[in-house]
Amino acid sequence: MFVCIQCNICSILPFAANHDDAYLEFLDRYDNGQLGETHDVETLVEHEKLLRPTSEINSLLEYNNASNNELLKSILYSKKDYVVDCRTLSEPEPEVGGELADLPVDRGIIEAAMSKKIERLYKFQEDSLMQILCGEDVVIVAPTASGKTEAFSIPIIQKISEEISHFSSLRPKFGIKGKVLALFVYPTKALARDQLPKVKDFAEHLGVNVSIFDGDTTKIEKDRILTTLIPEIVITNFDTIHYHLFNRTRFSRLIRTVRYLVVDEAHNYTGVFGANIHHIVKRLQRITSFNNKKDLQIVAASATLPNADEFCTSLFGRKMNVVRGRGRKGKISLVLLFPSLHSQRSLMLDLLKQASARQMKTIAFSKSHLGAELLAFYSSKQNIPVRVHRAGLLPQVRKSVEDLFKSGHLKAISATPTLELGIDIGDIDVIISDTVPINRLIQRLGRAARSGQDGYAFLALGNDPISQYYKHHPNDYIEDQEVVYTDPTNSFVEEYQVLAMACDRPILMSESTPMWNSIQKLISNDLLRLSNGKFVPNYVKALDVLRNFSIRGIGASVSIIYVGHIIGERQMPQALEELHDGAVYFLSGRRYQVYKLTS
Repeated sequence: MFVCIQCNICSILPFAANHDDAYLEFLDRYDNGQLGETHDVETLVEHEKLLRPTSEINSLLEYNNASNNELLKSILYSKKDYVVDCRTLSEPEPEVGGELADLPVDRGIIEAAMSKKIERLYKFQEDSLMQILCGEDVVIVAPTASGKTEAFSIPIIQKISEEISHFSSLRPKFGIKGKVLALFVYPTKALARDQLPKVKDFAEHLGVNVSIFDGDTTKIEKDRILTTLIPEIVITNFDTIHYHLFNRTRFSRLIRTVRYLVVDEAHNYTGVFGANIHHIVKRLQRITSFNNKKDLQIVAASATLPNADEFCTSLFGRKMNVVRGRGRKGKISLVLLFPSLHSQRSLMLDLLKQASARQMKTIAFSKSHLGAELLAFYSSKQNIPVRVHRAGLLPQVRKSVEDLFKSGHLKAISATPTLELGIDIGDIDVIISDTVPINRLIQRLGRAARSGQDGYAFLALGNDPISQYYKHHPNDYIEDQEVVYTDPTNSFVEEYQVLAMACDRPILMSESTPMWNSIQKLISNDLLRLSNGKFVPNYVKALDVLRNFSIRGIGASVSIIYVGHIIGERQMPQALEELHDGAVYFLSGRRYQVYKLTS
């Protein structure tokens, strides 16, 4: 929309990606008398439905019993945005299950639960517990912060404690070398460290040891885990498992006794990353079944997985029993807004300003690093105290932001999807999000109103054709679930993973049929050879290839150094586009200029 105040000309042109091109088109049409009837601003706004009539907004507020809600009134009457929809998301509390004391769990677990004021489980937790105790493969789908960790950790800890109880009396005073029986896998190291205390609280009451083993674990701690006191539960990630398996390290030998695999936040393992995970799970199954003579028991969990059955069957190569939980403690006011008279970022900035003025704890989600950084940058220009949380920041910086927010000393965070995961950052009042599929939005707003207070979720649609469509069809947005998928048959991924499998342990001829094409390619590239009925790798070449292969489908990281200290990192190849010589780069809400990009 272009407006000339002096001439009182106001006209709308079709969407163009480049504003300058659209403006030139506007001038050309004006010069040639092709604008048609001109309008004053108010008439055009009404005619083009750029703003929703006040009477309709009043009806929305009344319908949602929010006529006296000052935050909603301030936002819905802003005269800048088209109010697409306003609805209250209210669910009954999750269905309650049985008392813990009546379930087949050890007294130590009951005591640990009571210390957290948990006397009864939710129904989905009870169902998960019983199925896992019976040896079933299970995928748990339940809202954010609903208790999924307890649903899978309690039964697995129970099973482990039963297994080690017969030799517990033989443990010397300072412990003995045990064996790793379970791997709890998380997509990020930060989430793993956040979940460690929750798992430990139950495990330690039964004498079950829990440790983290990943790329951030110190050498001293790794040596202790590998030699002094081997934990029954190891918290890790698939990158670590993959690396140690094909390198045949001491850790890879340690996890050959694993019987239980827990995969939390399973919806993260999509696309090429998920294809790699499929093969890593097969490799883990291969080395553990050789030692245990039986299959791994697999438990997965996610807050948003509409096609859980289909996806997990593809990801893990086996049928999984789906246990679903529902319910929420507090109600959420969900508002969809279309930025008619300003930009999406300006809309998100206005929403953040309104929430901050009321001292509400708020997270504003952006798709990209730059989006999160710019929102924080412009917020600081308006004296809104906000910090950035995204990948590429140093772990200690992200942890500082989480701690400040959880303690209440920080009220607002501008984040990428890093905070969609289950990291505990305390109570949240307001969620602001750019355009994402509805199940991603549900995952985000699941963080709000966890203590029973009223919560708010604002979806800021963009200035694009898809947002234009949802502006006029809000029910389609609500019903448009994002179905996650992965393709384990990806030949490129399979070739690398078969090579890694041969490095784990030579491939027997009897195992080779499902992967025969990949084996033939690897042989032709001098990476595998047949020896005594086994396919063995050319280790020097194979390790060189595998160490340059990323299971996440991303490149190496580039360190960002300022006055001699590393202050962040960026993955290749994005680093080439964003960190070239002379580039302006945003980090933690500040602008930096790149002096030199070196290899």
